[in-house]
Amino acid sequence: MVKYDKNAAALQSVIKYCDKASEARKRFGDSYDIFSSDTDYQSCCSMYVFQISEYCNHLSDSIKTAYPNIPWQQIKGMRNLLAHDYEALITTRLWGTLQHDLPRLRENYLKILLNLGHEYPPDEKDDEQLVDEGDN
Repeated sequence: MVKYDKNAAALQSVIKYCDKASEARKRFGDSYDIFSSDTDYQSCCSMYVFQISEYCNHLSDSIKTAYPNIPWQQIKGMRNLLAHDYEALITTRLWGTLQHDLPRLRENYLKILLNLGHEYPPDEKDDEQLVDEGDN
């Protein structure tokens, strides 16, 4: 039986939402002009970025300390902006996050996940245990 790993579950979720954001760019169009004129596209991607930043908050302090190259405060700041002041979000900032930050974040999180001895996508047995055991 695979033991529940809160960090692995959060990392897998972040990677999943990075992939969803990438898929949205393919679906809607990988162009700032399209993005800036389509509020549905912006809302969709904003939710993915929000979810990513929310799952980052689920990571342990030991993970955050072990990987100081990841901009933890900026991730938290983006989450707060999306949650509390969405109207202030600048479209170019969100686009930059989608284009540049998320691919790097995905790559870094995948490395951390592998260092913890987990895979992405998760093995079906691992995935079941991560869901079934919750925060036990």
